[in-house]
Amino acid sequence: MGSLKKYSGLTTKVKAMRSRLLSASEYELIMECSTVSEVAQILKERDDYRYILEDTDSADIHRETLEYAIKYSGYRDFTKLYKFSNLSQRKYLKLFFLSYETELIKKSLRNTSAEYMTQNERSYIEGFINKYSKVPFGRLGEASSIEEKIRLLEGTIYYEPLKMTMDAGKAELYDLELALDMFYFKYIWKKRRVSFSNEELKSFTDTVGTEVDMLNLTWIYRAKTFYGMTQSEVAAMIIPIYHRIKKPQMLRLIETADIHELIGEIGRTPYGRHFTPDTFKKMELDRQIRKLTGKVYEKYYRLEPYSMAVMSGYLHDKSKEISRLISIVECIRYGYSKEETAKAVR
Repeated sequence: MGSLKKYSGLTTKVKAMRSRLLSASEYELIMECSTVSEVAQILKERDDYRYILEDTDSADIHRETLEYAIKYSGYRDFTKLYKFSNLSQRKYLKLFFLSYETELIKKSLRNTSAEYMTQNERSYIEGFINKYSKVPFGRLGEASSIEEKIRLLEGTIYYEPLKMTMDAGKAELYDLELALDMFYFKYIWKKRRVSFSNEELKSFTDTVGTEVDMLNLTWIYRAKTFYGMTQSEVAAMIIPIYHRIKKPQMLRLIETADIHELIGEIGRTPYGRHFTPDTFKKMELDRQIRKLTGKVYEKYYRLEPYSMAVMSGYLHDKSKEISRLISIVECIRYGYSKEETAKAVR
């Protein structure tokens, strides 16, 4: 009864927001577009995107501007949930917000020119990010080197992992982005025990733990398939969180001699039934991972509708919509057919 009272209003709010996610038929319509302007016009007719795009000219909209608007719809939904939540519910949202911060910091590190954010992007996100973040993104935009950007992060939770990486002689973007990803997952994994009740802890642990397992699988597969990395190099990029794939089995995955042995070892993990040899032959690993991760979020959204799972499930689905829309816009930019686009974003 406590959870019902605590979450009844939020659950109703999320159900209303969920009803506005794009339907399969709307995706079909968008994939038939031949220009970015046509996509913008369709989105402009929907309540959740109309507010963001109302001052733009669909006929003259640039791809980047549309992508920023699509991303901002996620920030806007986050704000709606935050305003509607009580102090206890905001604990999850504060952890989720770190994913926005880490992505923007990585974007800043990739762009060391004076303006790492275009004016369009700045106008879409600056107001949002400044409400919830202590990271000085404005000053990061003025910094002209990675070293200076990291110094500006002093006093935030991101400074130490980045400084330690630099001090270890790893100043490449790859190393710094990996350090941020590692820190993000380790931080929220540690914080979960003091942020949630026992009933909420289970769903958070399972959803985030599954995401980490899938990221580790993906990185090991790509490292061995495309980059020929050594075992020690692969081991260094693994997030040290072992959910269903325990540490001994993770080590066996890392130590496989070739891709065929790796596929066999993946088949012996708790996720093995989801990854057949055809998954790898048809290059469908990413699609299968998205499907599997989505099922975990959907399970808790269905089983625990009056809990934190109602927010995590929605934000996961919204993130998936944003990613899919941006991929469709990219496909249109490169002149993909509807069939090619559908295959790329399914």
